[in-house]
Amino acid sequence: MRKRFLSMTLAGILIVCSMNISAPEPAFGEIKETGNQTATASDALYQEEEDEEEESVLEDDVNTASGSDAEEELINDTVIEPNTQEDKPKAAFYSVAEMDAEDMFSFSGGTIQGLSTAYLDQLEEDEDGYRSIDLVIPEEIHGVTVKEIGSQAFNGSKFAAYDNLCIRSIDLSQAAGLTRINDLAFDAYTAPALLYGSMDECVLELPDSLEEIGGNAFRNQKNLTGDLILSTNIKSIGKSAFENCGFDGNLQLPDNEVYTAVEGQAFYNCAFTGELVIPDHIKEIKGNYAFSGNHFNKVVLNNNMDSIGNSAFKNCPLLETVTVDGKDSIEGGITLPDHLAILGNRIVEDCPKLGGSMVIPDTVNSIGTTMFSGTKVETV
Repeated sequence: MRKRFLSMTLAGILIVCSMNISAPEPAFGEIKETGNQTATASDALYQEEEDEEEESVLEDDVNTASGSDAEEELINDTVIEPNTQEDKPKAAFYSVAEMDAEDMFSFSGGTIQGLSTAYLDQLEEDEDGYRSIDLVIPEEIHGVTVKEIGSQAFNGSKFAAYDNLCIRSIDLSQAAGLTRINDLAFDAYTAPALLYGSMDECVLELPDSLEEIGGNAFRNQKNLTGDLILSTNIKSIGKSAFENCGFDGNLQLPDNEVYTAVEGQAFYNCAFTGELVIPDHIKEIKGNYAFSGNHFNKVVLNNNMDSIGNSAFKNCPLLETVTVDGKDSIEGGITLPDHLAILGNRIVEDCPKLGGSMVIPDTVNSIGTTMFSGTKVETV
């Protein structure tokens, strides 16, 4: 009986406990279902511990980097790129000294054919909206000597698609192996007004290695100024090579036994001053207007010349006398070589300061017309 009573009592106690005792609530409030699994409070606690561990690891990494080489690497990885317009020259002002020549020029077999399209396309506009460059010809590219400037290499008509392109200067002084400048290489006659029109005034310094200058090579380069010194190695200069340039200093012609004739309009309508000396090896001023339109005050011919072409010295407003080297000359007049055969038309027309007289040698068999119009020459 006593055992039965105890069993009933224990059963009642168990029933009461099961009715009053509930499961403990999770530490983070509600239990959330995620997919097919149920996130428990212990899961949340574990997640918090993992987050704290990750933050601790990050802090440790930063602290470890601080004050060490790693700190410098971290800083370098997060550096903001500087403003390229302030910290380095714009591409518009790149020259060979600032970028590889192979990027700037189209070059093959020792000949520069022009500016590369890739280079032109990456040029940035300056603050005035121009793409401006300094045209510096190097001694070599890829270890190959630059020997020639190709025909029309920098001719203005080639750059019609780049209407805001400006060439600020031309420098050939570094091209120590250059032997030939081909026809129309730097011709500005057909160039857009902007291409060479805003070029800075500069002196054209040609390398001593140069032997040939093609026709119209520098035609209309009005911002080439000062003296033009043509070395003794030059063997030929083409027609209109320096026509209508801005030279306003002395002209020194090549004294080379191979260079025997001055082509028509080669130095036409520049502004050369001082004394022009025709070297002994030059026998002929051929074609028309070879030296017309300049400001020479004196011309010294050599006694080996046999021909002076049409309008050779026409419209030289400062010309006062023409003499012959080594021969007694007419003061203030015109003296001609002993073996001259041809005198062209209008050779000194419109030279108002030229006066006195002229003696024509017996060897002359062809005389042009209106030679002295616009001069003060009185007797022949």
